[in-house]
Amino acid sequence: MVVACGGGGGASTTDEGPSTASTSTGSGGSETSGVVPTTTSSTREAQLLYRQDFEAEGWEDEFTGRSTWENHVAVVTHEPHGGLRSLRGNQFADVIDPLTGLPGIGNALLDWRGAGHDIAERTPHQMYFSYWFRHDDYEYGSGNEGKLFYFVDANGCQLDAYFGGQLHKQDLAIAYNNGCMSNHWAHCTDSDEVCEACRADGTCDNWGYSTLWLQNPAVSPGPGRWRRFEYFIDYDERYFTVWVDGHLVADDERFMDGRIPYGPEREFHWKGFQLFYASTGDGRDYADCVDGEGVCAGWQIDDLEVWDGLPPR
Repeated sequence: MVVACGGGGGASTTDEGPSTASTSTGSGGSETSGVVPTTTSSTREAQLLYRQDFEAEGWEDEFTGRSTWENHVAVVTHEPHGGLRSLRGNQFADVIDPLTGLPGIGNALLDWRGAGHDIAERTPHQMYFSYWFRHDDYEYGSGNEGKLFYFVDANGCQLDAYFGGQLHKQDLAIAYNNGCMSNHWAHCTDSDEVCEACRADGTCDNWGYSTLWLQNPAVSPGPGRWRRFEYFIDYDERYFTVWVDGHLVADDERFMDGRIPYGPEREFHWKGFQLFYASTGDGRDYADCVDGEGVCAGWQIDDLEVWDGLPPR
């Protein structure tokens, strides 16, 4: 059963770039490259649970945090990923976005889990989340690039993990040190006494640091064009896998099969996704407009999907 969350979900294409072009449809099919982990928790075909493409009215009810974003984001027809519309905001709080006519905000708190969404209940074993994201064509004046999105936990830690970096200058970072539970397993090393327990029970195939930097030779910075981010987690096997523009991203030396383990003590279960954060308020993430038309420091999202397993690839 598919819960209708947006418009018609027609076929859409991405800009040609250094990575593989993909096609996104209402059924979730996509062309991709890289290793695809084997689904072990279930042999049945994954089902599309929710989709939001901003083609229809009423999208606002699907997002919490309305008091933070209502007067800062709007649906626009400017260069959508698919269909005719996408959602746009601006990361600068001191500018009026030239397309929406609304003031920007660094932290929009767009939390996609409203309007009857029961993601955690409908994904007991596996969960797949994907969405499309683009920046305007601009250049950062400093290295800190904020965060793409947070995972909202159903077990009480709220924002329990996040994706850092926006693929402008840096690789993609993932960390689970933003919530109320320990991240000792992720960053423990042979010389760290907090690792003694996991070394003793053989579960220390850890990250070596609290943040894991993910990359692929085919994935490079690319402001001004749409990028697809895909995340798959297997709660039973306790690993997750990430793709960018259809390419599997991994640590440069470990987890090359795409199965990135997480700590044996972590019991998170995702129920939603909070989109976009930038540190513009304290002077970081400063962007210099390079398009010459005044469209600068804006961001857009489109074609969000949640499945209860790994969709066909």
